[in-house]
Amino acid sequence: MNDSQALPIGTAKRWYGLHDAQHLAHDTDRMVDRCAQHLADTHGLSRADAEQTAMQVRASMDEAVDGFIDIDRSTSRMVVVNDTRLGTRHMISIARLLALTRGSPPAG
Repeated sequence: MNDSQALPIGTAKRWYGLHDAQHLAHDTDRMVDRCAQHLADTHGLSRADAEQTAMQVRASMDEAVDGFIDIDRSTSRMVVVNDTRLGTRHMISIARLLALTRGSPPAG
């Protein structure tokens, strides 16, 4: 991480600390959007850079999990998730992910 990244990251962490309680747990998208707007306003970041920073900081603040997304095996249509606790690997299609994010039951 270079100095130009450290300042917005610190700002995002502070913003989440101050505003986390204002959002319901299921409203992460709105919280990330508001944090990104704050980063764009305070640091002059492009909207894309501000969103990327806001998402990365939010993800790093979530509790530790026993797994990770295997970027090398994932594609634009499916994500490969490794469960390090169980030593297993799972493929999740974009259709299932979209169903989860839309709050509808996944097909199949």
